[in-house]
Amino acid sequence: MNLNNLKIKEVTLNVTSIERMITFYTEKIGLHIGKQTMNTVELLLPGEKEPALILKETKKKNRHVPGLYHIAYLLPTRPALATITKHLLDLDYPLIGASDHGYSEAIYLNDPEENGIELYWDKPESLWNKQPGGKIIGTTNYLDIQSLLEESQDTITPLQVGTIMGHIHLSVSDLKSESDFFTKVLGFTVTSSLNQSADFYGIDGYHHQFAANNWHSNYPRTEEEEQNQNVGLNQITVLVSKTMFNQTKANLENKNVKYKFYNNTLQFSDPNNIVFNYVTN
Repeated sequence: MNLNNLKIKEVTLNVTSIERMITFYTEKIGLHIGKQTMNTVELLLPGEKEPALILKETKKKNRHVPGLYHIAYLLPTRPALATITKHLLDLDYPLIGASDHGYSEAIYLNDPEENGIELYWDKPESLWNKQPGGKIIGTTNYLDIQSLLEESQDTITPLQVGTIMGHIHLSVSDLKSESDFFTKVLGFTVTSSLNQSADFYGIDGYHHQFAANNWHSNYPRTEEEEQNQNVGLNQITVLVSKTMFNQTKANLENKNVKYKFYNNTLQFSDPNNIVFNYVTN
C-alpha cells in the first residue's frame, strides 16, 4: 500500500449556520479554528497547519441531489477511535451506526446539518481480505463497542494528532457513470461493490479513498446548482503526485472532460457535477 500518490486535502461544505457548525466541529469532534471571515471558517485537524474542512455560510437550501454521503476521518490507532467514541457517548451525542468492516472499525454520526461523518481506524493491512485484481473484500458486522471503549484514553482533545481525512463517500444519482469516471479517468480500481447500489474506489492498494452510492440522490445535480452552492458539499480538494496529476490531465483531455488548469491545480466535475480540485506541488 502506497499512500504518497494521493491525499484528500480538504472538503468545503456550504452551511446555513456557521456558528452552530463551528461549535459542533470544535467541541464534539476536536477540530481547531484557523482563518476566519464573516462567512467562512477554516477548520484544522490536530497538529496540522492547513485546513481539512472549510465551512461557507449560505442561505440556499438543497434537495436530494448528488453530493456528500459522509466524510471519513482516519484515526491512527484503535485507542484513538475508542477515545473519541467515549467522548461522544459521554456528551450523549447520537451515533447512527457502528461497524466492523473487516479492514477497519468505524462509528457513524451526522453533524447538525445532516452531513455524514465516519470516524474509523484501519486494521493492519495483513488482516485485510485482499483478492486478485485489486479487490479488497469488506464486511458490515457488529462492532463490539464495549471492547472498543476499554481502550479509551484520557486526552486533552477527543481527536488525536495523526488523524487524516481517510476517504470520502459520495451520494450520486448515476452510479455507473461515476464508477466509469473513477476507473477510466481518475485511475482507481473498484475494490468492492454492494448490490449494484454502491461502489468503492481504491488506488495504490488502499481499500478505498472514495466511494459512491445511489441510495438517496433522486435527482441529478445541474451545473446551475453546482454554481449556486446550495447547502451541502461545495467541492473536494485532493493533493496528488506530479505523475498522477499529469496522467489525470491527459485522461481528462482524452475523454473530452472540461477542466480548468491554474496554479498547479486541475478543477473538474465528475458526471454527477461534483467539483474536484487536483493540486500538486
